[in-house]
Amino acid sequence: MKKIILYFTIFTLLFPLVACSQEENKPEVTSNTKVEANENENNVVEEHNAEESEESTNNSTNAKAEDSEKKDYHVKLYFPTEKYVVDGDEHEKMVVVEKDLKDSEDSIASNTLFELAKGTEEVGVENFIKPETFHSAILKDGIVTVDLNKYAISDGDLDEEITLNQIIQTLLSIEGIKGVSFLVDGEEAESLYGHYDLTKVYTEGLYQ
Repeated sequence: MKKIILYFTIFTLLFPLVACSQEENKPEVTSNTKVEANENENNVVEEHNAEESEESTNNSTNAKAEDSEKKDYHVKLYFPTEKYVVDGDEHEKMVVVEKDLKDSEDSIASNTLFELAKGTEEVGVENFIKPETFHSAILKDGIVTVDLNKYAISDGDLDEEITLNQIIQTLLSIEGIKGVSFLVDGEEAESLYGHYDLTKVYTEGLYQ
């Protein structure tokens, strides 16, 4: 009985010491985990900021490159007069509206035609060009190839004549453009409606 009491007493004295020792040796998992999480979060934020900075730099560089490719153009937009369209007066067939554009060589032809399609506030002037009149206008080696949308152009003789002349004379007014050729809905064609030859390259307008 005395041995049992002695063992119990020793166990009672030693147990708190063992428990304290285990508690001291227990790793601080929660603290380390929080530190690692904060570090990971900071890394993600830094990577995101770096990506945004790089994207901003690239956009700025591209914008500067595009601006450097653009140059000043002085173009002439040709519009038929009401006197010619309505009354058949051939003494003044066209009115010229001059305009300054800043554009690149790749897009100056198409953008000039879009300007033509906007029309003018000049009194006594008609316009046969609409944004849907053409599919594209591509400049290569001094020649602009205009792809016409046949179904956006009326089939009358006068309509075909004025439409073609507006396009030809307007594009030939652009510096560096020596001629104008045509496609019809992406294909080579002899004519639009049988009135004018579309197999050749026009180096001057229909009206002289």
